[in-house]
Amino acid sequence: MKIDRDKFLPKGDEKLFRSDDWIPSSEMDCETKVLKLPILHEAFERVVEQHIPTQPTAFLSLCTSTRPYYRSQKWRKFQESFGPKVDMIVVSNGGMVPEPFWESWPYLNYEAGPHENDELYKSVMYERMMLFFITMQGLGHPYKNVIANFNPKQRNYDPAKESLTELKKVGAIENFAIIPEKELYNKAKDDGFHGSPNSAGDMFPDLHKFILDGLIQQVETFGYDESKIKTIYDYE
Repeated sequence: MKIDRDKFLPKGDEKLFRSDDWIPSSEMDCETKVLKLPILHEAFERVVEQHIPTQPTAFLSLCTSTRPYYRSQKWRKFQESFGPKVDMIVVSNGGMVPEPFWESWPYLNYEAGPHENDELYKSVMYERMMLFFITMQGLGHPYKNVIANFNPKQRNYDPAKESLTELKKVGAIENFAIIPEKELYNKAKDDGFHGSPNSAGDMFPDLHKFILDGLIQQVETFGYDESKIKTIYDYE
């Protein structure tokens, strides 16, 4: 695996931590370190305290090795397709990262690498999902809907489904959708993640036309606040 040496140079804005508090990137360069590192748990707690939703729907999907995330092919395509209509939140072993924090330290520098502990990962993800959305509700600006872009073959799928089901049950959210579910994923897989004109290559199954269309349709079904969508005229 090619190592991005640039990630080892501490960088980012200071929304969450002053630069004096930053730690070396070498202390967060594998999954076990990232999942257990106190400063990354503190970063998540600070995100939860500071984040204010802009749209009623939270859109969740996995992180990418490319940082900031909006430079990756996947998140760039999501932004082009429905970006202003949802609040985009990256989910990873490093935390849950809403778009306003994509350029904040430590999210430009952590690098978990290969999976090491699936059970710990699932436990941490479940706890973070519960804390994030229940806190949003407690602070008086809850999310109404959640779209979780995890497929049944990913380890994120079970903790996402469990937490979202519980969050709906306790009234912290009203609706959720997990896309792609098994049928849609298999339809895209049978069409081909590599070589099909509908695909974006093996690395980006979520950008397969069938799955991307499903995400776009779900965004429209849940709806959004048009007044929060800026146009070129808003910048004049």
